[in-house]
Amino acid sequence: MSPHLPPALLLAALLAGVAWRTAARPSEPLSEDRIRGHVESEDPDRLLPALDRYLARFDAPHNRWFAAGVLLRLKEYARALEAVFGVEALAADPDTPQRFAREALYAIGWEDERRAVPTPFMPRCLVILAEGGDPWAVRALERVAGESELHAATLVYFPAFREAGRAPMRVIERAFRARGQEAFLVAAALGALDHHEYPEREADIDRLIEVLGLERWRVHNKDVWGVAAFALGRSTAPRAIEALLEARRRVPDPASEDGALEHAILTNGLLAAGRMDEREVVERLVFRERPAPLLTSWYVDALLACFIRDGDEAARRSLRRVWEEQGPLMVEQRWRIARGLLLQEHRPDPAAPWLPVMLADLEAPGAPLLSQALGAAWRLRKGEPGARERLVALLHEAARGAQGEAAGVDERLAGARPFLEALRALWLYGAPGDGQR
Repeated sequence: MSPHLPPALLLAALLAGVAWRTAARPSEPLSEDRIRGHVESEDPDRLLPALDRYLARFDAPHNRWFAAGVLLRLKEYARALEAVFGVEALAADPDTPQRFAREALYAIGWEDERRAVPTPFMPRCLVILAEGGDPWAVRALERVAGESELHAATLVYFPAFREAGRAPMRVIERAFRARGQEAFLVAAALGALDHHEYPEREADIDRLIEVLGLERWRVHNKDVWGVAAFALGRSTAPRAIEALLEARRRVPDPASEDGALEHAILTNGLLAAGRMDEREVVERLVFRERPAPLLTSWYVDALLACFIRDGDEAARRSLRRVWEEQGPLMVEQRWRIARGLLLQEHRPDPAAPWLPVMLADLEAPGAPLLSQALGAAWRLRKGEPGARERLVALLHEAARGAQGEAAGVDERLAGARPFLEALRALWLYGAPGDGQR
């Protein structure tokens, strides 16, 4: 530039040059700020093209992660997967699966980055995150269980009780015991009681024996009463077994429909204690034309407890019978069996002869996505080559169901289950060495 230009023109030329450079190559933070502004203003029509331009200009790993986070917030799950796993270097990074799963679970469980506005998926997401030891999730789970009213607290209790490993339930148990109210103490006992020793075990047995004998539980809250019978049996404590036998002797009119059900529920508790010779009493109601759904679930729980604890072959054969005869009608039972055998603290012998048969059913052509996700999760836990890539492919397939387009909450929760199951697998088993969980 000529040194003879007047100072005013020189200053104008310099400012114009700075403005041109800023317009031509906007700073990276400014681009991210603008994108965040669109997220906060809920302006996806402007946001998605802005993200495309952002990724076309900035392609470093941290840029990809930023874009994926925004896409997850927009429920653009397939595009978020592509932003990360579509880049070879990121897909090969051993930390990527767990990081993506964590960010996805937070985005699905809460509407905002501050996690102040939960979605209907929050309880399940929170339990999964706590199961993998996420510090914030563990504290939040303790807070929900310890401070929320009963209904909100049970929303996290049930996924912890039915679908997670022991870690989240231990957090909930501690919080429930600290509250001191009967309903919370009973729930803590139901979640904790098994054949292992722990400080509150004798008090929990006393509490559940009391539940077993009270009409207000037996008649008006049979769900809890049935789980109490199962938990007492699972404890294998002699006085718990005697309480089950005494309660069964007192069943009024066991030949009636209600009496037969109560008799079977109490017998199911004895099965959980290992008395498999009495299973025919329960099977009469489980394998009839119109089975009792709750009793079938408790029967599966009793068989799992017996097989995992004792290696009882009669229990394994009965599980297979449920799998074959009830599985096609009540596919939920297949998922319960697969999750209980493959994805809890218990690790089956990879050489067990029943395992290939179960995996073949889970992964058969046309099998539900949730079945396929359970099979792939086991393969990832075992450390099989290609299992991680298979789970990522399943996430792509399940993305539409997870977007929550169904009208009802129950339908939305059901649609998201395969996606959440695959995320759980990546979160728990996706990093090197995590298969030992």
